[in-house]
Amino acid sequence: MDKILHMEIPIITSYPRNANFIAILSGQHPYFEDWLLMNHIQLASTIDEKQKFWIYFYEPLSRQYHPLLNKQELQKETFVDLKIDLINFLTTNLDKNFYIYLSVDTYYISAYSNQTKHYAHDLFIYGYSTKENIFYIADFFENGKYNFCSASFEEIENAFYSQYPEKNVEFDSIQLLSLNSSKKYIFDVSYFEKLILEYMHSNKTFETYRLIDSYTLDHTFGMNVYDDLTEQIINMPPSASMVKAFHIVSDHKKLMLTRIKYLYEHKIINDENLYNMFEKIYHLSLVMRNSSLKNLVSGVDLSSQIKYVKELKEQETLALCKLLRNIRLHK
Repeated sequence: MDKILHMEIPIITSYPRNANFIAILSGQHPYFEDWLLMNHIQLASTIDEKQKFWIYFYEPLSRQYHPLLNKQELQKETFVDLKIDLINFLTTNLDKNFYIYLSVDTYYISAYSNQTKHYAHDLFIYGYSTKENIFYIADFFENGKYNFCSASFEEIENAFYSQYPEKNVEFDSIQLLSLNSSKKYIFDVSYFEKLILEYMHSNKTFETYRLIDSYTLDHTFGMNVYDDLTEQIINMPPSASMVKAFHIVSDHKKLMLTRIKYLYEHKIINDENLYNMFEKIYHLSLVMRNSSLKNLVSGVDLSSQIKYVKELKEQETLALCKLLRNIRLHK
């Protein structure tokens, strides 16, 4: 028997939860586009406990709540204590149209390119085949590229029950996701303006959610992320996390270009030059991302990227100011 749930190639592939949520909803939920473009506006950056620099889309509580998805969660310890048959549990819930997130040790899964180290990570499952005894999985398996692949039942069992001591601090459970097709999500122009201003003014958006989502690390928000990025280029050696940061910036510009097209189609803006402005910004972000990747591979420092960061910030500031003026004039 085969069971494969709906998945599409996501428009952005920043981090697993971004890519997986979008892959589920794209082409399947009637309000997917409205949700996608109202979110993913604010950027944040931080340095983690291992002194790695990260840029990401600020999405508070996305692990716990998503407006277009239903979520159920079972702690790994509870699952193990109850001696639940893992393979039967996974296939049964896939039959009920649940997508599955679970924490695994990637060492045991051959789809990952680096199997030399034990690593706690969350894996996404969207189908199975009892004929081949495999699960269909999605993640960043090889060279940091999001892809669809497969893993044997045995691999998933070994990866899930691994006794490797490292704990996945962000996610260490089994989560069942299903489409909340009755949920509506409306693109709110006034709130969109507010979000753009928060991004432009580098407002600390997490202050809004402090009661339910406090941060343990220092974070930078909005346009100030570019300044943090420049500082890291100057002071830190090239790393995969740095190149990942450039990729997030490029995904951010890609979505903004898509957003501009949406605003035209819905007659929220009418300035034809805006699309050209944001298209140039997106292409500049691609040049920066691709150039940083080449530098990393060749062992060259990233100092040549500083000029792109500066130009990107200047061009985006001008374009966003013009966008807000056009929205207000066209109301």
